[in-house]
Amino acid sequence: MIKKQKLIRNTLILVLLLLISTSFLGASFTPLSAHKRSERTANYGPSTIIKSQKIKGGMLYLCKYDKWFSLNTVKRGFLGLWYAGDQVHGSENDIKNAINYSWGISSIKDNYRLGKFYGIVNDPNIKSVKLALNVKDEMKIFEQKELYDSMFLFTLEGDVVNFQAAKITGFDKDSNIIFEKALP
Repeated sequence: MIKKQKLIRNTLILVLLLLISTSFLGASFTPLSAHKRSERTANYGPSTIIKSQKIKGGMLYLCKYDKWFSLNTVKRGFLGLWYAGDQVHGSENDIKNAINYSWGISSIKDNYRLGKFYGIVNDPNIKSVKLALNVKDEMKIFEQKELYDSMFLFTLEGDVVNFQAAKITGFDKDSNIIFEKALP
């Protein structure tokens, strides 16, 4: 083989090795280790996982840390490895509010989207939470009868592009309304 051919071959091998090695940067073998890695890289946590939920192409981790609450997404990627998703940083829990919440929309794969609405309940009398969302001009009602350590999580999966939150309601053990707030 002449020098020029060896140089081209070695350059291609080097480029291929660089592409493969960069695809492994930030990768983890399990969703839990990807979640922990994303918290470390964001200097957040370690949080306490309150609820984990499997979604198409990933996992959700509903967490508490100090005075914050968060919903971290991890995604399955190259060669089945797990990578950090979004929202590892938490929202501060203002205990003066009966219910603190946060929401967002993430793109998981191609046109597949995930709408997330989650939060924490500070009023000990609130035992369940109901959420009304306007999705494609149709009202959808989500209800969580039992809280996860004073937290709740609602997800909307599919080709959802936009939704508008209409109202969040907190109920006591006898299904009486304790808290109700219209959402923007």
